[in-house]
Amino acid sequence: MVTVQDRFHEALALHKSGRGDEAEPVYRELLRNDPSHAGAWHLLGLVLHKRGDLPGALEHIQKALALCGQKAVYWNNLGVVHKDLGRFRAARAAFERAIALRDTYADAWSNLGLMQVESGHLEEAERSLRYALRLEPRHADALRHMAVVCREKGDFEEALRFCRDAAAVAPEGGKVFEIEGGVLAALTQVRQ
Repeated sequence: MVTVQDRFHEALALHKSGRGDEAEPVYRELLRNDPSHAGAWHLLGLVLHKRGDLPGALEHIQKALALCGQKAVYWNNLGVVHKDLGRFRAARAAFERAIALRDTYADAWSNLGLMQVESGHLEEAERSLRYALRLEPRHADALRHMAVVCREKGDFEEALRFCRDAAAVAPEGGKVFEIEGGVLAALTQVRQ
């Protein structure tokens, strides 16, 4: 007999392999049968987020948190959705909550650092991002965000080093090449 956990793990395997659209009907089935399944609410929220349905993602992740408010990953992903909705204060609060629940969560530190960069708090951002990198030295997002901090501070050589490190970790990430291009352009202007 197939259990709820079996079905959940089946959906999770699909999701992890990049087949969230195939996992979605399984999550929905699980929620019809067990509306208190926080994991299914959360992961369905991630599927909707990837699809670009930010209000739907927000609703589903909030339902997961109402059922299980002690999961740092839920708070971190709530912060990502808030950020994408342009709700920066709510995003920052969600990332801080994730960190309060699990202070060794590099993703949350990196996301908090990005929020600090975007709000112009470079010193705070640098502290958050360096901590994320102490926790996970090959964290591609934290490396990219540190490149931006260094670029904004005028330390172009250090920014290029962070770009190269990020590209080595995640060579498919186009964002890092965009940042590197901006750094090189700024460096060229300084040298002229």
